[in-house]
Amino acid sequence: MKRVADFSHLLHERGINVRFLGMIALETKHNFIKEQVTREILARSIKVLLRDGLYFLQKQFTKDYEADAKKFIIYYLNEVFAVDDRETSVSIWQLLSELVLIKILFIYSN
Repeated sequence: MKRVADFSHLLHERGINVRFLGMIALETKHNFIKEQVTREILARSIKVLLRDGLYFLQKQFTKDYEADAKKFIIYYLNEVFAVDDRETSVSIWQLLSELVLIKILFIYSN
């Protein structure tokens, strides 16, 4: 398995829905699996926040939506992957942490 996408595909092949990623992350004892699952959860959480932001931009009816969308995505990814403790970067990671926690707790409690 070379990519996270391979991991998701492997789960689907075995009939495991990706909504159980939180449970897998909490229950597994294998570091490799925990790392792959955590990456997948983060990628999906980042995608949700990006999609929400793009939807918000689209509703604003800006004149140049495509340019605004590109700026938004670049800015957001720079904040996600920032190595310093900028306030905006910290707040984005707080949002991601809350989203991941909600997903894990929701899945684990059902």
